[in-house]
Amino acid sequence: MKRKWFSAILALALALPGVASAEDMEKEVHVTGGNFMVTQSKVNFTDITLSVRQQQRSMAVVTSRVIDDRGNGDGWAVSQAATDFVTTMDGKDFYIPIDAVKVTATLKNTISGIPLDFSQGGSLAKDQVLSHQPTALYSADVSTGQGAYDFELQYTLSLPRVIKAADGKEIGVVAGTYKSKFTTTATSGI
Repeated sequence: MKRKWFSAILALALALPGVASAEDMEKEVHVTGGNFMVTQSKVNFTDITLSVRQQQRSMAVVTSRVIDDRGNGDGWAVSQAATDFVTTMDGKDFYIPIDAVKVTATLKNTISGIPLDFSQGGSLAKDQVLSHQPTALYSADVSTGQGAYDFELQYTLSLPRVIKAADGKEIGVVAGTYKSKFTTTATSGI
C-alpha cells in the first residue's frame, strides 16, 4: 500500500505544472569623480665651483606624480614657469637667466590606470628651455591619463660665462647663492 501512495503522489507531482517566478529589478550604482592632483619633490640643484675655463653645469632630478581620479577623460597638462636666479652682494642683485635651464621629462611608472603611450598623443619635454612664461613639461591627451603616474624631471642649468647686474651691466659670474621661484601649473584638458 505504501507503494501505491508513493506512486500516486509522484504521479500528481509530475502532472502539476511547475510554478516559476521571475522579477526584473533595475539596480543603480553611482560613480562619483574624484580629484586631479599633481605633486613634485623639491628642486635641489647641485653646487658649482667656478672654473672659467670650462662649461659648467648644475643638475637636479625630481619626481612628479599625477593622479587623475576625475573620471571624465578630459586629459591634462603640467607646465612650469620660473624667475631668473638672483643673488645679492654688497646690496646689488646679480642674475642668472632662467633660460639657462633645460628640462627633460620621462614617464617612470604607471601606478594604476590606463598606461600612457606618448607615441599616440600627449607630450614629454625634451631639453625644453624654461622661461618666465609657463613651459609644457608633460601632458596626456583626451581619453588618456586616467590613473596615477610618476614622472622624472631632469633639470640642467648651464652656467653662463657672463651674467647681468640689476643695472643691466654684463659682468662675469658672481659667486653666491642664487635663488629662483619655480611655479608648477596643472590644467585640465589639452
